Amino acid sequence: MGQSNEQYGDRMFTHLTQGERARLDHLADAVSQYTYRDLAELGVPAGERLLDLGGGTGVVAQRLAEMRPGTEIVCVDRSVALMSEGTGYTPLEADVCDRTTWDRLGSFGLVHARNLLMHLRKRDFVFERMMEAVVPGGWLMVADMVDAPELRRSLRFRETFAQLRSYMEAELGTSMTCATTYAQRMHDAGMTDVGVSYDCLIVGPDKPGAAFMARTLRHLWPDIVSKGYAKPDGADEAIAYLEGGQHWDSAIAFVTAWGRKG
Repeated sequence: MGQSNEQYGDRMFTHLTQGERARLDHLADAVSQYTYRDLAELGVPAGERLLDLGGGTGVVAQRLAEMRPGTEIVCVDRSVALMSEGTGYTPLEADVCDRTTWDRLGSFGLVHARNLLMHLRKRDFVFERMMEAVVPGGWLMVADMVDAPELRRSLRFRETFAQLRSYMEAELGTSMTCATTYAQRMHDAGMTDVGVSYDCLIVGPDKPGAAFMARTLRHLWPDIVSKGYAKPDGADEAIAYLEGGQHWDSAIAFVTAWGRKG
């Protein structure tokens, strides 16, 4: 096992992968209630453009369009293949790790990113560009998932997710701790009204967070095995635990931070 230069979306998790739309829909179903709750609390300046980064299927951009009809909303992702047309926002296919992307984008009253920075090798660069893109009086909101293995009751689930985490950190550059630093970084940069929320994806019957994690394991496990992080049947028990049974457990934490630019 060696250090990889692959980035999330290069090969694994492309928007053309069979089943990727369903996987992302499960994730959106699991976390959007928290995103929409926190967005509703922000006093985004009227008349300002809104930016959603790493927009995936466009669900957050769509909600922003419903909240602010007539507002210019830009939704950026490396691929716009899963976004809908004519839904009140503008899809833009671009790489946020490229400086020229930020030259094109301009400034916004709200810059939002969800489940993006954790997967970027250049997350510090992108975080700085995000703060720069916010107009005075505008808001930055950033959310990512944070691993909390001590909250999981199932030992097998805990062990399997540890193998998944090791793979994603080494092979894709993913960080499952970086979200805990966002609020402090906003404060240190001079932002005001900084806040943070901690929520949790739950394992249980018909829980979308559990379905998302099961699909993620099924998708990645062949590569995890081929690169020596686990044995072929190592995920079977954890997937069965996620997909069925009358039991409840903690899957992973979801951390959101926000701040207003002075």
